[in-house]
Order: sequence, then structure tokens, then C-alpha cells
Amino acid sequence: MSSTKTKLTLGLLAGAAVAAFAVSKLGQTSIKKLGERTADLRDSLNQQLSELQNFKRTDKRFI
Repeated sequence: MSSTKTKLTLGLLAGAAVAAFAVSKLGQTSIKKLGERTADLRDSLNQQLSELQNFKRTDKRFI
């Protein structure tokens, strides 16, 4: 039973630490940079998928 309470307490402390980091200026900057990187990766993936779809269409035309 104490193991469950310990896990719950550690989980709450970890959550509080993450919340405090997210509120801090450094945390906001880090989260913003992470969001920008994620958006760049999304855009890159979308571009690669559209190129692959165009390649498939072109490939069928020549066959």
C-alpha cells in the first residue's frame, strides 16, 4: 500500500516540477523552440509525402 502512495507522491512531484518549468521563462522558450521544430518536421514530412504521391502518379503514367 505504501508503494502506491509513494508512486502517487512521486508522480505529483514530477507533475509539479514540469508545471513549474513550463511557467518559467526558460521553459516557455524551450517549449516554443520545440513547437517550431515540430512544425518544421511536419512541413518536411508533408512535402515528402506529396512528392511521393506525385512520383506514384508519374510512375503509373509511364507504365
